[in-house]
Amino acid sequence: MPNDTHNSELLQILLAMAEGEKEAMHRLYVSTSRELYSLCFSFIQNREASEDVLHEVYLKAWNRAASYDHTKGTPMAWLTRIVRNSAIDWIRAQKRRPTTGDDELIFIADQSETAEEMLIRAEQSDNVRLPVDNLVSADADLIRSAYLRGMTYSEVANETGLPLGTVKTRIRKGLRIMRERMTHD
Repeated sequence: MPNDTHNSELLQILLAMAEGEKEAMHRLYVSTSRELYSLCFSFIQNREASEDVLHEVYLKAWNRAASYDHTKGTPMAWLTRIVRNSAIDWIRAQKRRPTTGDDELIFIADQSETAEEMLIRAEQSDNVRLPVDNLVSADADLIRSAYLRGMTYSEVANETGLPLGTVKTRIRKGLRIMRERMTHD
């Protein structure tokens, strides 16, 4: 039975790890990384985060190898439980971690004049029509709605039927292009 052979190999690897044999850790990784990564990714759905969590799993396995009890389950079941618990912990930590919205990012940027401030200044001097008109018409319409008509990004998204993220991205892109054109003139 290939599965029994695999579990006996894993048991020997865990026993060697419990004795501090570093080569055993490499053998464990080679034997299990593909399966454990797939399991981890099925929970997290993010490649980099899955790799990070799997790294933590192997550290936990190294530190806890001496506590593995073969009477309570197979080595693969033990490792799978560590992956599952670590992935769930990662997901919970992401939910607790506060996210920064786009509005807060404005305050993180440098102290130079923002694209919005440049737009207001340019509108007041009647110089904004040319830069806005030179943008792709869809982007120009979004900027006009948000800044000249005073609509929120959500209102612009509802009016145009575009996703909110798309509206924000297009407006930021248009404002960046306008800033570049206005500072180069």
